[in-house]
Amino acid sequence: METMTLLARNRRILRRPAMMAACTVFAGMLFCWTAMASAAAQAPAKTGAAVAKIVAMDGEVILQSGADVIPARPNMAVKDGDFVLTKQGNAQIAFNDGAELKVFPFSNAKISQRQEKTGLLSRTTQLSRRITAFVGKMWFKSGSSVSRNFLQTPTAVCGLRGSDADFGYNPAQLNSFLNMYSGQAQVVGTVVRGFFDNPGISAAVKSQVYQALSNAYVQTQQAKATGKTVEVASAQVVALAVAKIAATEVAKSNPDALVKAQAQVASAAVDASIASAKTVVVTEQIKDVQAAAVKAVEDAKKAGDAAKAAEAEKAAQAAAVQAAQAEAAARAAAQAAARAQQAADAMNLQQTQAAAQVAQNAEQRAETAQTRTIEAVKNVVTTTVPTTVAPTTIAPTTVETTAAPTTAETTVAPTTVTTTIITTIPTTIPTTTSTVRSTVAPTSP
Repeated sequence: METMTLLARNRRILRRPAMMAACTVFAGMLFCWTAMASAAAQAPAKTGAAVAKIVAMDGEVILQSGADVIPARPNMAVKDGDFVLTKQGNAQIAFNDGAELKVFPFSNAKISQRQEKTGLLSRTTQLSRRITAFVGKMWFKSGSSVSRNFLQTPTAVCGLRGSDADFGYNPAQLNSFLNMYSGQAQVVGTVVRGFFDNPGISAAVKSQVYQALSNAYVQTQQAKATGKTVEVASAQVVALAVAKIAATEVAKSNPDALVKAQAQVASAAVDASIASAKTVVVTEQIKDVQAAAVKAVEDAKKAGDAAKAAEAEKAAQAAAVQAAQAEAAARAAAQAAARAQQAADAMNLQQTQAAAQVAQNAEQRAETAQTRTIEAVKNVVTTTVPTTVAPTTIAPTTVETTAAPTTAETTVAPTTVTTTIITTIPTTIPTTTSTVRSTVAPTSP
């Protein structure tokens, strides 16, 4: 009886307009708060945002941003995902929150800064800065923000807390180095602690990532000098291969499950970008052949050879059809590469791989169109255009030194590196960590 009376009273209360309005407003606020919290937790990280700038440098410094490789200069923006390489020089980088990074000679690092999911159930996100050294020596000092800082190598990850430290990597011995001046570090993997010398040129010539980036810089500058679209596109394929080599190296050797997963996703995304860039190369090559066929028509007409002109005209028309098909494949590949990057930002490996496969299928269609073009014009024009894009094998690179005039060469493996991809992406760092406390006097750079 009392229960029935209470229910009746509650119904009368809820009929009152003011109470009903208040309940509606509260419910709306609760819904909006929940939706905003969920959106914040699931918001994908965006690549390519400016996170720092080069405030000082000396000597030769190279910056790779996406598929472009350029000489660095003071006040140049550094974006999420960029690679920085020094030869005989240094680069000092200032982040937006006041954090500092100094890259010493013959060193190479990738800089990433984005939102990452955190917590046991990965329901929240936090800004995370990851600096991955592939060779050489660097110094880092934390800024004033609440972002998490990680100093990484292919074989170790050091999570910093209010820290000031040197870190580096020697790929010849797979050694990671950490020298703390202040603060603490949670380490996953094995590091050599304490003061260490810069591995220098001897390590740089043995670093696949360093040599690949050095070579990509040379090819990019040469391609830009020609002004030819096909040459620039070919150089972009080589530049993108740098990110592939770097991701493969980390995915293969890093002991941190999250870092390994990030590298695997990045590797799949760059596969899509490389496929997209290759379709552009193939399309431009087909257009060159088409132009040669058109010229053959004009030459035959000038020579009064009607039969030859008719044959060349037919070949030119066939080449035009194939060029249109290759352009369609290039558009499809570019769209798939964009989807792959979006999926990678959201750390969705399966969707990234699926989009990469679509891009690679488009690349195959473009190559088929190229093969048909060569067949159509073989009796009309002489061409040396390959039926597929040349493999992006990194050529030997000469590394400069102030010592005696000798050159050090090394050949980097082709970029089509096979790596095992897992589909379960952990969102927490393994618990096998150790605390590193500073035992070095605070005399940082």
